[in-house]
Formats: sequence, C-alpha cells, structure tokens
Amino acid sequence: MLKALFISLLLISFSSCKIASTNRSKEVSGIGAISANEERNFTPLEAQIGKRICASMKKKREFFSTLTNEKEEFRLRSEIRDCDYGITQDLVFDASISNANPVDLEYVASVDGYLKDIVTDQSVILKQVCDSLALTDATSNTLYMGNVKFSINFLIADGFDRYEVVKSKKNVNAKYAIESAEGISFFTQKNQIQAKFFGVEKDRIHYTTCDASHFSVNRQTWLAALTSF
Repeated sequence: MLKALFISLLLISFSSCKIASTNRSKEVSGIGAISANEERNFTPLEAQIGKRICASMKKKREFFSTLTNEKEEFRLRSEIRDCDYGITQDLVFDASISNANPVDLEYVASVDGYLKDIVTDQSVILKQVCDSLALTDATSNTLYMGNVKFSINFLIADGFDRYEVVKSKKNVNAKYAIESAEGISFFTQKNQIQAKFFGVEKDRIHYTTCDASHFSVNRQTWLAALTSF
C-alpha cells in the first residue's frame, strides 16, 4: 500500500501518466505529461506561439554566438528518475555556455546526465518547423523522417510559451510506437525578464520509453544567471 502510494505521488510530482493508446489506431498517443495531437495544421494561435518561440530561439542563438566561449554561466537543476521511478539524480549545478560550434551550442558542466544541448531554431525538427512558419501559418504539426514520426505541439503553460514533441517509430506491425517525448518552456516576450534571456529553456523535461507502461524522466530547470553577460 505504501509503495503504491509513493509511486502515485511520484508520478503526480512530475505531472506524469502511463503511456496511453487511441481507440482509433491503437497507436501510442502520449508519454508522461505529453500527448500527440492528431495530424493537422497548426491552429492560428499555435502558429503564433510557434513563431514567438522560433524568434526567441533565433535571438538566443545569435546572442550566445557572440559570447566568450565557456565564460558565461547559468545555474541549473537536474532531476533524473529511472524506469522504476527511482531518483537517480537531484542536484543543482553550474553550467557554462559553449559556442565552439556556433550552430550546435552546448552547456558544459562537471556533472553527468544533464541535458547538454542548447535548443535553438536550428535544432533538428525545430529548424524545419521554424522555416515553414516563417513562410506560412499553414504548417503541419507532424513531421516524417523515414520510419520516424514527430508530433509537435505549441501551447502556453503556466505563463510560458511551450514546445512539445512526441517521437514515435513504425514497428513491425506498421504501427507507430512512442520512443520518447520532450517538453520545453521558454522565456519569451510573455515573461518579465531581460530580452537577452529570450529563448532560454526555463524548464525542459524528457521522457524515454522503457516498456509498455514505464518511462524514465530527465528534467532540467533554469534557476539563475551567474554572470552578468
């Protein structure tokens, strides 16, 4: 009883739920707190949010590319839970911004397991979506790359512009099964923060499928800037 209660509370703390299936296709439609919408074009509001996120990430990429490599620092929190929902990491750490590669920006830290890549408008998937939204609102919320499908959401959550993506792969039965999902809340014009932080990932959570009913969780939260930039 106590074990079951602990697992329930743990899942609630991560706003998580077990993987769900649609009645229509029996394909996995969500993991953790992230669900995949039916394939369609973004709504006008979703497109507006997407454009705001893309613009903010572009500004971040351009600004971070001008910084002295590995000089500027953020304070971040890393929370990792394994497939049995056990805590394997919960710590606050400092990470510097590396722009040695101006396209693939990274966080550099002395800890393990953190989410290293800095998400920008040039990141895989987002580049295609941002490029399309720059041309037209009539942009699909679904991308296909070979046997892999990416289902994308743009929304507002807890006062932040948010991007979510569900990655699924076609299995031997020609059905798409989820491999992972990610949700990122960004600082944008909606937030009362200095413009130089637009596009920074305030909260990022990554779910990875373990089996039909379990997933691991890697969450990273921005706490503060340690240098004045």
